[in-house]
Amino acid sequence: MVKELKGVFPILVTPCDEKGNLDIDSMGNEVEYCVENGVHGFFLGNCSEMYAFSHADRNRIVEAVVDASNGKVPVVAGCFASNTGDAVELSKDAEERGVDAIFMYGPYILGGGSMPSVDIVEHYRRVDAAVDIPIVGYNTPQGMPGVMMPERLFEILDACPGIEYMKTGETTVTTFLRTIRSGVGDRVKLIAGKSHMNFRFIEAYPKVVGMSACIASVLPAEHVEMWSHFQKGDVDAARVTWIRKIMPFVELNSIGGAKNIRKEALYQMGVIKNPSLGKPYSADTCDDFHKKELNAVLKLLGKI
Repeated sequence: MVKELKGVFPILVTPCDEKGNLDIDSMGNEVEYCVENGVHGFFLGNCSEMYAFSHADRNRIVEAVVDASNGKVPVVAGCFASNTGDAVELSKDAEERGVDAIFMYGPYILGGGSMPSVDIVEHYRRVDAAVDIPIVGYNTPQGMPGVMMPERLFEILDACPGIEYMKTGETTVTTFLRTIRSGVGDRVKLIAGKSHMNFRFIEAYPKVVGMSACIASVLPAEHVEMWSHFQKGDVDAARVTWIRKIMPFVELNSIGGAKNIRKEALYQMGVIKNPSLGKPYSADTCDDFHKKELNAVLKLLGKI
């Protein structure tokens, strides 16, 4: 039976050892930590560094999270890739490994440069035809063709009945309002999906069915608390949680210029064994200045 996606969905980090190899034990610890703090499911997304791993390692990551979740909460696997063919194969592999939904956006190019055009409708259509589980689309600047106008979103939904959810990756309230005012939310269930924007998204459109955030892997209980306040209609209480318990980490993660801050936080909290990134991205580590700032924030929030 397909699990409904509803509530708080952290985007997990992918723990590695000092050599950049997968640390499956630490990944299990991260899943357990989040489940114990009340989350409603997991996303494996771009913030899980899925771009940094081989196809085989991505399958291992999916297996590890599905196993650690043990059916308690749904798992949504990010199967995006730099081309549609790989995205299709990753999606099929994830379905075989027991995920509850596929998380998908357009092909991406790392490092900038000229962006080729892409038939995003055909991209989604091929993924939709390849799997029998729900798809979570993503309106985001991270993949081609970037944040889409509502008319393109409707074109995708018309062509792909398997898309049951849309994660909002718009970077401003203005573009988010453009999406929801078009009526997209009447066609597909919306999930708020930007760590530094989620409070504003949910306040603007309380009918979202869930909230996905990369920083929720560090602050799961706080995100569940904010979500619970929204579900009770207490926006003021949700705002207090957002400002007092979540924003200090948002500042470090999204504004303060800290690198690899989520892994460093989980390491300082004792959830994972090592803050390293996957090779060759492991050089992008948290510097000493931000480690000290992070330590102060974690103490302020009662995490260490």
